[in-house]
Amino acid sequence: MTDSTLSNQGQKVDAAMLGMYVWEVMHSGWFDLEVLQGKRKFKWPMLVYWWSKYFTLWFIISINIMFQATTPLNCVAVGHFIDFSGRTAIAAASNLLLLRTLALWHFDRRVMYPMILFSIGQWIILLHNMFITTDGWSDAQGTCVVLAVRLDWTKVQTIYSKPKPPTEDDPDLIKLCLFSAMSFDFTVLCLALWALIKLPGVSSLWKLVFFDGLAYFIVAFSCYLAVTIVAVFPGIKPVVMYMVSNPATIIAATAANRSFVRVVTYQESIMTLPTSAIDTMGLPIPRIPWAMDQRGDAGQLIAVQATNADAMRDHMKSFSSLPSGS
Repeated sequence: MTDSTLSNQGQKVDAAMLGMYVWEVMHSGWFDLEVLQGKRKFKWPMLVYWWSKYFTLWFIISINIMFQATTPLNCVAVGHFIDFSGRTAIAAASNLLLLRTLALWHFDRRVMYPMILFSIGQWIILLHNMFITTDGWSDAQGTCVVLAVRLDWTKVQTIYSKPKPPTEDDPDLIKLCLFSAMSFDFTVLCLALWALIKLPGVSSLWKLVFFDGLAYFIVAFSCYLAVTIVAVFPGIKPVVMYMVSNPATIIAATAANRSFVRVVTYQESIMTLPTSAIDTMGLPIPRIPWAMDQRGDAGQLIAVQATNADAMRDHMKSFSSLPSGS
């Protein structure tokens, strides 16, 4: 296939991703609305969740604007926003999965501090590789083109009239960003599995819920793994990497966002059970500070409301199927 044909196919993929993600945002909007209305207490990790969710939305919207534009636009501004929103959304989504895993480890410092350093390294890689191109509108090609590429912090190579699909940077830099995201998510996945299988003191109920949520971890990791495999093929065209990397970003962000909503809503539902029910279920369960209103002296959850026995039975039924994100 020619680059032109591949680019046209990429436009269709991006349009489909936009439709899918807009539906996802609307589908999970009830959670955001409850927080804004004060029905659900605000916790600081929700900032990471909202960053991941809504910057991913603006990322895919901006890409479609760039592709579908029929009149000249400010390619520099749109291109920079695509770079910024896309890369930070990737990092924020990875951090959401990390928060869920750290909860399983009871925020053990031996796990938390190394993973925080790993996360900082990922942010540095992603932010360092932003804004390396200077873009402009080409009347002849009817799209944005790369006018110059920054090879490092001091050298600039000038390129004229080179077709540029949105977010197409140096392929090696794209590979570096993808590899960092894949490595981080793989490490988080392994830590989650280790905690679920080997860590003592984790109740059977929590294991059930987190194994249920492992689908999200696996989806996020698999997306970046697939793109990285494509990227290592010799002679791969940048437009092909672009076609597969954008859907991977969208799907991974969706998985991370759903995982966050799932664990927060589950933790809050457990807190409404009577103390006798919590004892019967083998709690304490992993502490998640942002999903708690009260804790005992030992840092364990305590019930804050009472409810009937039917609530517990209904809640247990929901564990038999994959989470829907609501």
